[in-house]
Amino acid sequence: MFKHKKQSGFTLLELVIVIIIVGIVVVGSSELLLYGFKGFAIGKQQVEANWQGQVSLERMVRDLRAIRSSSSISQATANAITFTDIDGESIQYHLTGQQLMRNTRVLSDDIQSLTFSYYDEDGNSTVTINNIRYIVVALQIMNGSSSFILTTAVYPWGLK
Repeated sequence: MFKHKKQSGFTLLELVIVIIIVGIVVVGSSELLLYGFKGFAIGKQQVEANWQGQVSLERMVRDLRAIRSSSSISQATANAITFTDIDGESIQYHLTGQQLMRNTRVLSDDIQSLTFSYYDEDGNSTVTINNIRYIVVALQIMNGSSSFILTTAVYPWGLK
């Protein structure tokens, strides 16, 4: 008599089930990786926008500190400031659209708002140029769906 050897291997049904399970795992893993890459890209954009805003704000602070006297300031509104620096150069900071401008040069993009607040020696808000002792600058930066505000106070050397 012939003895039938039991053949080792997988049945067609087992192979189909394994292929389906592997497919589900691959699709789930790829979605997870995709969300990770998207999160990284968004984080990178936010860091870049924050860095660009900080560099622009630091440039403004440097220029504003160099104001010689209140007579050097020709315009001081909530959205713009114009003054003459120690070298006699006229400097204006303002927004054009969503660009922060230093005269005609773009310092930063994606700026939602630029706000200047002026204070006298007692810390009270003032609109009188001769009474200004320090300036608070606020930049609201919009990047994609997120927004953040950078704020600093500047004490110009010539306004003490």
